[in-house]
Amino acid sequence: MKLSDIKGVFNTHALRVKSAEQLAEGFIKVELESGGLEWLPGEHGIFTLPGKTFAGRKWRAFSIASVPDEGVVRIGTRAGNPLSGFKQTLAQMKPGDTVTLRGPFGWYKLPDDSSPVVLIAGGTGITAARAVLTQALKQESRMIHLVHAASASHLYKDELSKWRNKKLDMHFTHESEVTESILDDLAREYGNKAYYFVSGPPKMNSAYIKRLKSKGIAKKHIIVDPYFGY
Repeated sequence: MKLSDIKGVFNTHALRVKSAEQLAEGFIKVELESGGLEWLPGEHGIFTLPGKTFAGRKWRAFSIASVPDEGVVRIGTRAGNPLSGFKQTLAQMKPGDTVTLRGPFGWYKLPDDSSPVVLIAGGTGITAARAVLTQALKQESRMIHLVHAASASHLYKDELSKWRNKKLDMHFTHESEVTESILDDLAREYGNKAYYFVSGPPKMNSAYIKRLKSKGIAKKHIIVDPYFGY
């Protein structure tokens, strides 16, 4: 982590809601008008809901799933059971309502323009991976692999599946053994020629970081999303 990765935390932006919905699959998806906001794919922000009253924690940190040229700040999170006051309020927001974003900031970002990329996402960790994947697809010399592990539904699967091409290999898995086997194969194929992006619940992150290191992958080639607020 560098100082430049966190300096954005001192910036605050008021963004208007474009859409918010709670999906039957147990996810909440929100799009905010970017209003000219700039960020690097893979960064996240701290979100608050000004003027809204609800029980529990008043903020959440979410990865931004979109890139600036999409014109929206897209976030996705698991609804949870029970649904927190913050997430319930977020899912019920109407177009034109205001959300405050502190940031963007973070270090889950592409380090160069050409190295192969392996994106290992668990659950709604796919939000951070989607942004990095979107950016990496613009760099035609780069090979990209996405491994998205989920216990049930895969957020953004329908959209991402349409992006598959000869430079983009994708796996949507349910069983940990399958995920681990794919990860082992990719570590053997690329070693430290690739960068490995890990985004998921803390326990999953720790397990896959340990597994990658056991396969000889250097720490500097493993980039981890902190997964603060999902």
